[in-house]
Order: sequence, then C-alpha cells, then structure tokens
Amino acid sequence: HHVSIGLIRMANIQPLMNIAIAILNLADTPESATTQYHLCCYHANQVLILRSRLEKNLDNILSRKPSQNSDLNSGFNNSNHSEDAGIFNHDAINKAINNHPHKKHHVFIVLATPVAEVGRDHDYDWAIVEPSSMRSLIQLAGRVWRHRPDNTIANNIPNISIMQYNIRALKHNNQGAKQPVFTMPGFEQAGFLLNSHDSAEIIRASELKRIDALPRISKVSTENFDGTHYLSDLEHSVMMDLMSNESTNVVNGYWQNPQTSNRSHVHLSSLTPFRKSSPQTEYIIQPEGFKRALNKNSDNYEYRDEYKHEHKDEHHQQYSMFNAQQVKDIGIAKANLVNSTIKPTQVPMSNPHVTPWLTDNLTQALIDTQAQFPELSPTTILIRFAVLTVYENQNGWLFDERFGCWRDEGMFKDGYC
Repeated sequence: HHVSIGLIRMANIQPLMNIAIAILNLADTPESATTQYHLCCYHANQVLILRSRLEKNLDNILSRKPSQNSDLNSGFNNSNHSEDAGIFNHDAINKAINNHPHKKHHVFIVLATPVAEVGRDHDYDWAIVEPSSMRSLIQLAGRVWRHRPDNTIANNIPNISIMQYNIRALKHNNQGAKQPVFTMPGFEQAGFLLNSHDSAEIIRASELKRIDALPRISKVSTENFDGTHYLSDLEHSVMMDLMSNESTNVVNGYWQNPQTSNRSHVHLSSLTPFRKSSPQTEYIIQPEGFKRALNKNSDNYEYRDEYKHEHKDEHHQQYSMFNAQQVKDIGIAKANLVNSTIKPTQVPMSNPHVTPWLTDNLTQALIDTQAQFPELSPTTILIRFAVLTVYENQNGWLFDERFGCWRDEGMFKDGYC
C-alpha cells in the first residue's frame, strides 16, 4: 500500500465545507479503481471535545520524526517511502486501509482553515493552499516536510500548490469596483488595494522557488505602495503604516507617547475587541446517547423528550441544542431548545471512493470524559466540553458531528436529520 497525507488549507470555514461536500459527492475518476481518498475536516467551528480529540490524533499521526518512526509494528509495506514507514504504526491509518484493502493507493486529506498553520507541530507530504497572505504561505510551508528536512524534491515536482485565485476574488470578479479580497485573513484593505489578485502576478518567482521567512523580514521594494506591488510588499506597507504613522493608532499607541503608553494595554484593546463585527455565542450540544448511557438521577439533569415528540424522524432525537449562557443561569432542565438555530444535519455522501476520516462520536467522547472526571456532574461535563462557539447568523447553522458546524445557506432542503 502507498500512503500520502496532505493538507488543503482554505481561508474560511464556509468554502471549506462547500468543498468537503463536493469532494464527498464527486463522480468517479479513472484513479478511483486503485485509489481511496480519506477526508478529515479541521476548523474552529467544532464541538470543543471533538476538536481536542481530533487535534490529539493529528498531533500523533503527523509527527514524522525519525526517532518516533523507527519501531515498525505493522505488516504493511510502504515501498516508495521506506524511511517514513512508521506512518503505518497508527491505528487510524491501518483501520482506514483495512476498510478498503483492494485499493493500492490511499490519500489522506486534512481539509483545514488557518488553524492548521500556527502552533501545530504537523508534518505533511504535500499541501494545496488558498492564498490570503505571504505570511500565511510561509506558515503553511513550515508544515510540509517539517520533520524531514533532508527530503528533496524528485524530478523538480512541487509539493506545494497555490490556487491562482482565492474564493473572495472569484466572487468579486464580476462586480467591477476594486475590493479587498486578501482579507479576513489577510492584509488588503481600503488604501492598500492590489491591482491584481492573480497569484501568478503578485508573488515573485524567487519567493515561490524557496518559501521561507525572508519576504517577511526583508522588504524588496522601496517605493510607496501603489497597488502594482507584490503580496509581500503589501504586507510590509500595511505594517509600516501602522507602526510608523504620525497619528496614534491601536498599534503605535503602545510606544508613541511614553507618558500615556501604559494606558494602552487596556484602552486600545477595548477599542478593537476581537471579533467585534461578529459577536459570538456559545451553544451546548447534548447527544441523547450521553444521557441514556449515564442514567443519572439529578434534579438538574432530566431526560428531555419534548423534541422527540415534536419530530417523528428518529434522527431528530440524536441531539438537543441549548444556549450555553441559559444553561449556566437556570440549568439544563429548564433551558429552551434551540435546534432551529443549530440544526442537526447529515452531509450526503455518494462517492464510495471518498470516506470521512478521523471522525468521532460525541456521545462516546463525553462518556470518556465523564469517566476521566467522575467528580463532575453530567451537566458540568456538557458545559465544559460539549460547547460550540459560533458567531450570530440569521439563517442558523448546520451541524454534523463528523465535520463540525457551518452556515445554513439552504444547501440541503431535506437534509436535516
């Protein structure tokens, strides 16, 4: 068997989920006869305990350090990459392969947002990235062959691919007026707009040949920014405008006036609160199986069945959704259900050659956590670990525990379960 593990990095969760659903429902390709694709979604809109367990699995699998891969316990053979045969020591890899033993090639894909870029000691074989900033590209490049610095490219075949345009550029392509597209995340903004959003035109060939931190450290262009510059020049110009601006702003205020800089630690952060434009709300997701498995007799932990009677479809009984603050204030027994805001959903999957990977079961995750912390009540377990944090959205959210949560854009008219 031949195995490859790669990262597809998207800038935002919504297009990530659109792509995930498209991949899971692709038509057959000539490669399907010999290749199985295993897809994992990794982003912030996931229940806390499920994201934590996913990250733990990824940390384990994507540690490709030679000292950790020297003990080979598996019967599988990776003839192309014998020095990395330790990847077959992981149950999550072997189980996926055993489910499709007739396939020779297995491609494991982590479809992720920028959460995969910073603070993760992960080593991928390859990556595909939606461009948003030069800083992001550098961070992502640090996750490819991270633990295998002696690896070299065979036949000059690249192992990092940058999309020609990002999703925002494609959406704004026919709108005429120039708008920032390398934003949220990215540096482009009013006053700092690029004339082109084509990756081939705004990233220097030298910056692509060897992706390292040099473009962030050394500024190539000394001219004032006029929109014709490269992506790295844009970032230098924005940072210079913030740090060297004669007017006080939320960045240079820390050192602009020594007499008042001490106040900046509180005042400036209050002027620019994190996610001010998109207030976030915490929700608690309670799987019915968790209540039945524990069978607790508590005044503050009662079996709720009004949602079961309201819907005949058995899948509607799987989850009860609550506003987290209301649960903290009045208890879960009295809290109102908000299943019309966080909507249990099953993503359709029609392509047998693409299977979800590293998925978890919320009920089992909570039962394991309860066993780990027996002194905590089931309600406390839910409040601490079954939390989902999303920003306000008038159309509500869809939730599939295998993939997380994403905005309801009418994707599935009959897809609720």
